[in-house]
Amino acid sequence: MPKKRANGEGTLHFRADRNLWEATITLSRHPGTGKLKRRSVYGKTQKEAQAKLNVLKKAQAEGTLRSPDRTTVAQWAEEYLENAAGRVKAGTLQSYRMNLNLYVLPALGNIRLDKLTARDVAGMINDLAREKGVRTSQYARTLISMMLNYAVSLDVLPRNVARNTRPPKSTRQEMLFWQPHEVRTFLTAIDGHRLEPFFRLALATGMRKSELLGLRWADLNRQTLSVRQTVVRVAYEPKIETPKTNAGVRDLMLDAPTLGWLEVRRAAYLAEREAAGESWAEHDLMFGDKEGRPLMPWRIDHYWRALRDGCGVKQIRFHDIRHTYATLAIASGMDVRMLAERLGHADASITLRIYSHILDSQRRRSAQSLDSLLEVAERTAIHPATGKNVGEFLGTGADEKAG
Repeated sequence: MPKKRANGEGTLHFRADRNLWEATITLSRHPGTGKLKRRSVYGKTQKEAQAKLNVLKKAQAEGTLRSPDRTTVAQWAEEYLENAAGRVKAGTLQSYRMNLNLYVLPALGNIRLDKLTARDVAGMINDLAREKGVRTSQYARTLISMMLNYAVSLDVLPRNVARNTRPPKSTRQEMLFWQPHEVRTFLTAIDGHRLEPFFRLALATGMRKSELLGLRWADLNRQTLSVRQTVVRVAYEPKIETPKTNAGVRDLMLDAPTLGWLEVRRAAYLAEREAAGESWAEHDLMFGDKEGRPLMPWRIDHYWRALRDGCGVKQIRFHDIRHTYATLAIASGMDVRMLAERLGHADASITLRIYSHILDSQRRRSAQSLDSLLEVAERTAIHPATGKNVGEFLGTGADEKAG
């Protein structure tokens, strides 16, 4: 005889009419009628239904499980964020919360979760696209869709109504980057600045701001610089984290001039550590503040804008340094797969998509006639019989024949 489940454990049985396993947990008792309120979840197998029941029981024990008939979108957002806290990085969670509070919840927060319609979501998307821009609207749609997917996974909702909406169509914005003469103008203007090595390294590698701020001296091994951590802002404080993706963890070979600038920075770092004395905070960071602590990312933006505006070059964002590096690398003939690896892209297709217009321009310039290809080959190839340059060999033969 099967063991009877204790109170609060929920029930689990097979529903022949639906060909599914049903797990049910009691939520509360109505204060007036005394009627029990329950929530059911379903699975194709007993194991799947039990796993979903365990999630409900955990949420109930933590006090985050609410009756679906009264739960609003705002309340469900809190439950979703609590669940996401164990799965995403602190910076990502902060971004979720901030964008939900700014854009999603003002429009949808008071609507009951089970009454939310595709029209409600579409209205929010269209309003945001018109007032805040397409990218903000797209991100808000992604957030509400993730929240609703979570509700569907727990059988709180039968479907995700956000899937019935169309994301706003974005127009491709012109990519901004510096031309070589602008790079040289900027480098001349920042000569002697404390962060000159920081900006030079950014231009030489295309690294992200958070990656540069997370670099440690232990990450530099001869010519190889390893990206192993980042510095992001969480609750108005700098926080050291690992890169978001596996592709972000990478090793970069550096050229001799860039290594020379890191030696300049190392000398300044040692002097700052000595001057700070007991107030020094040891994080081994290449680009911390003058007491060794992580720099807030916004401080880099502050220095960047001041230095950029002071030398009269095109006003690009700090992130556009990354585009500048990629553009220069493509122009120099770097292979797309190698560029993707250096930029920390998970796949070369991402690099191809972002820089397709630059690559198209390179393809047009690379088109050569057969005569020009033969001319280059003849100048550089070695004749197997004589060991001489083919161009010299052919030229000599032609002269002798003419004579």
